[in-house]
Amino acid sequence: MTLVSLSTEYALRSVVYLAAHGDRSLAATAISAATAVPSHYLSKLLKGLVISGVLTAKRGPGGGFSLACSPDEITVLDIVNAVDPIEHVRRCPLGRDPHGGVLCPLHRHLEDAIMGVENALRSATIGELARALEPSGICPYETETHGC
Repeated sequence: MTLVSLSTEYALRSVVYLAAHGDRSLAATAISAATAVPSHYLSKLLKGLVISGVLTAKRGPGGGFSLACSPDEITVLDIVNAVDPIEHVRRCPLGRDPHGGVLCPLHRHLEDAIMGVENALRSATIGELARALEPSGICPYETETHGC
C-alpha cells in the first residue's frame, strides 16, 4: 500500500522541480525529461494543477508552466488535494450506521491517523523540498532509471 498515488507522486515531482527553478516558466517537455514523468501523463496533471490554482500556464514563446504563488505558500497537502484528495472516515465504511453520527473507536482511530498524515503533509512546503534538492532541482538520489 502506498500513501500517495502515482499521479500524486508525479505531480509532486513536477511542482518541486518548478519550485527549484524559481520564477521561470518551463515547458512540459522539459519538466517531463527532468522528472521522468511520461509527457502524455504530465500534460493532464499540469492542466489539473492549473485548474486547481497551484500553477499558471502561458502559451507561446517563453511560455510554459510556473508556480501560481511562492513555493513557501504551497504545501504538499495542496498538491495531494489537487490531484487525489485524501478520503476521511465520515461514517462506517461497511455501510452500517449504528454509531448515531459518532465514529466507533476503530473508525475514530483510523480517522485520527488520517488527520495525522494530513497534518504532516500540511507542514511541509514545496519551497522546503525544493531547497533540499541538488542545484539542478533533481532528487540527489537519482538512479539511471530516474527513481529516488
